[in-house]
Amino acid sequence: MRVTDQGLADYEQTFEEFWKPILMSGGTLNIDQLKRELHDYRVLMSNVSKVYERVTGGNISKPMTSPDVVIREANRHYKWMLREWSARTAEGAIKHDRRTRVERGRNTRHRWEAGFVRRER
Repeated sequence: MRVTDQGLADYEQTFEEFWKPILMSGGTLNIDQLKRELHDYRVLMSNVSKVYERVTGGNISKPMTSPDVVIREANRHYKWMLREWSARTAEGAIKHDRRTRVERGRNTRHRWEAGFVRRER
């Protein structure tokens, strides 16, 4: 993989602005602090992967995935979970009481409105 000039500038700027005050003391690299930061980074990456995988229903696990993509996939997964839960709840109600009618949910422009169960009199 070839590093572009922009990529080089980005990581140099990140080091200068963020890491240098943390890792450098008296003009020298503090190795102990570097080890601590790298350990924290490893733990963070491992935990982020687990969270991404959980909230997206197993569809995303890469820690460098764009937050917008993760949020979009999590929302999609939550909507699917809601539909599944609504369908199971409705099926259970139908089995329990034959006078129950199920009305399907609908997808609006702004949010999913789940189906609901209405008991007939």
